[in-house]
Amino acid sequence: MIAEKRNRRQRRNWSLGLGFMLMLVVGALAVSMYNPEIEEIPVFNEKLVIRLPQTQIKEETIQLPYDQGEVAVGYFDGISTEVPTVVEFEGVYRPSQGIDIVWQNEAFPVKAALSGDVIDVVSDYLLGQSISIQSGNMTIIYQSLDGIQFQKGDTVKQGEIIANAGSNVYQSSLNNHLHLVVEKDGKVIDPGIVFNMK
Repeated sequence: MIAEKRNRRQRRNWSLGLGFMLMLVVGALAVSMYNPEIEEIPVFNEKLVIRLPQTQIKEETIQLPYDQGEVAVGYFDGISTEVPTVVEFEGVYRPSQGIDIVWQNEAFPVKAALSGDVIDVVSDYLLGQSISIQSGNMTIIYQSLDGIQFQKGDTVKQGEIIANAGSNVYQSSLNNHLHLVVEKDGKVIDPGIVFNMK
């Protein structure tokens, strides 16, 4: 009986010790994997090095892709703002993974924020026309467009007009607008930070 209690106590102590060691290892791994320098996000007025075809290197400062506009829908980051960050479509509410720009209900010209390569051009029933332009490790996706001027494989220079803001079924209440999505290393990031709208 005494030996059985001693064995149970030893097993419990071993279990607690192993659990504590496991927590220490997991904690150490979490700390070692966290590196705030990895989350560098290029911002408006920061110079970026863009590698163009024929190994030509050009230094550019990111620019707004429009001359006049205002944010109608912001990027959903869980923080409450005056600008809506959730989109309702057919009774379902979804967080916005980009920002929507409008200007007096007009179709305004949309320009390339950075030089880069066109990696995709799509015409979608819900989202309208879109173009994806890759600049180094960053991809800017311009959606809800009309009259795209480029094709997949083309090279676009910064400031060139790529299309006009258009309308789509998904956000028909906005009428003419530009929906901007920004990805860095394949991860969606807040365009408001990239374009200094915060």
